[in-house]
Amino acid sequence: EAGEVFNQACADSDETPEVCDDVTTPYAELEIVKSATPDTYSAVGDEIVYTVTATNTGVAPLENVDISDALIDGLDSWTCRVGDTVTTLPVAELLSGQSITCSATYVITEDDVTGSEPEGSVVNTACADSDQTPEVCDEVTVNEIVIELVKSVTPAVLAEPGGIFTYTLYIDNESVVPVEITELTDDNSGLSPDWAANCAVLVGRMLAPDAPGTADEVTCTYTVERTVAGTYPNTAQVTATDANGREATAEDDVSVRVLRSAIDIVKEASVEYFTAAGEEIVYTVTATNTGESTLENVDISDELIDGLDSWTCDPGNPVASLAPGDSIVCSATYTTSAADVE
Repeated sequence: EAGEVFNQACADSDETPEVCDDVTTPYAELEIVKSATPDTYSAVGDEIVYTVTATNTGVAPLENVDISDALIDGLDSWTCRVGDTVTTLPVAELLSGQSITCSATYVITEDDVTGSEPEGSVVNTACADSDQTPEVCDEVTVNEIVIELVKSVTPAVLAEPGGIFTYTLYIDNESVVPVEITELTDDNSGLSPDWAANCAVLVGRMLAPDAPGTADEVTCTYTVERTVAGTYPNTAQVTATDANGREATAEDDVSVRVLRSAIDIVKEASVEYFTAAGEEIVYTVTATNTGESTLENVDISDELIDGLDSWTCDPGNPVASLAPGDSIVCSATYTTSAADVE
């Protein structure tokens, strides 16, 4: 606490007066502080400015004060100062109360975004030492901003045009810092009657840091009606921003289908012509599901043949359901009459 040890020794004898000498041993201490600005990132190419400050917090002057940093050593942007004076490392002498401040810019890499350990952060340690003090170190962690978006839809397929698709957007803050939803877009937004009321209102919502519970997530649903058969892919995208202004984006897409319903009928006669009453004509009627969806309650009618005992159908008539590509084949025998000849 005093910052020094003062010690005096004296000697005397019967023949001489007392003589004394003293020595003062000062206290030597070196402290280091490392910081990062900003302390978050979201993409490859983001820049982090690291600052390392080594301070002589003791009384004794320190010699050969050096700073090392495994992440930053070798970067061209590494600069150091003692007060306002630019210096190189090591510093020959650092007086009590003086500091060495070094700074460097680090650029986020692909590994920092996809393969860092732990995932989603850059951990960096700087150390300082001198001839009079042991090595001291400080560590700073810069975290990645991560937002997740999952889009789903029910149903994924409609059997015929004129149905409703219900979409759900799930947004989750997977960062260790709070973020604000600053943008939310969807290809369907202009087609939905409830997008504005249900989903657009999430813009401006704060999501807490990732943790157990639901404060870090939100969900919204909206509907879209499709009146034309076809396949409809669509994408939703969310942007979240932290207190440093770092932005993270996420997107997800789903495709829905509206099936085309269609039926085709072909009628054939066993002969091209008849010459007299009493001749037999075999009529064959084939109804085929030529669409993409299953048809229900398929029925074939024929004014001439309905009621004839010889009317037969495979697999039956009517049929409760007819899958795409399947057919109903009906046949009947008609005997020509004098009225037909007339």
